[in-house]
Amino acid sequence: LAHHGTLFLDEISSLPLDLQTRLLRVLEQGQIKRVGENLMRDVDVRVIAATNVDLKEQVGKERFRLDVYYRLAVLNIELPPLRERQEDIPLLADYFLQNFSRKMRKVPMQWDEKVLDELTAYEWPGNIRELKNTIEAAVVLSSGPVLSLEDLHYAGLPQEPLVGVSQINSRQDHGVASLPQFIERQERQLILEALEQNNWVQRGAARQLGISPRVLNYKIKKLKIAPFP
Repeated sequence: LAHHGTLFLDEISSLPLDLQTRLLRVLEQGQIKRVGENLMRDVDVRVIAATNVDLKEQVGKERFRLDVYYRLAVLNIELPPLRERQEDIPLLADYFLQNFSRKMRKVPMQWDEKVLDELTAYEWPGNIRELKNTIEAAVVLSSGPVLSLEDLHYAGLPQEPLVGVSQINSRQDHGVASLPQFIERQERQLILEALEQNNWVQRGAARQLGISPRVLNYKIKKLKIAPFP
């Protein structure tokens, strides 16, 4: 079925060594043998492989064949984890929302900015799979055309501890910033210091902060950070 097409091999690092040998034959000779046949068939296919581990490290541990690695590593594209490209989260989340709404034969669903803010703030340790599964579960649980924070929390998105109204009023009376305000101020200060120490070169500042340049650029825009005149 993949002849003259594309074959996507997900989690290629999990492929057993004996199957890696068979894959090497396909990559080198462009031939396959169907189950129950002795005839070798020519196949023309583009192979794309994905993994969430360092294949070079797996080669060093003899868990992945070096020859297969070099056959696959013609063009390497390193995709940062979702937490380092927060600007992609709303786009991906909206795609999953509309896709699952359509599959479940629901009206096109929407959400407000508060939901997107919470999705963007979460670190997503399970990456895109976790985001996809969370959105799918939330669509299943939702009872209306608008996806709410409650739907997401029921679907498994961690919920921050609630603060009582009396506590909030007490903080405001004493002029104490809320936790999000405090975190935002600290984050802004750290970013400013890193930018100033690197002469406003974002790549150097991002390296110092331990984040990607894309995430830093996103935070600069979000926090409206600009050089002093």
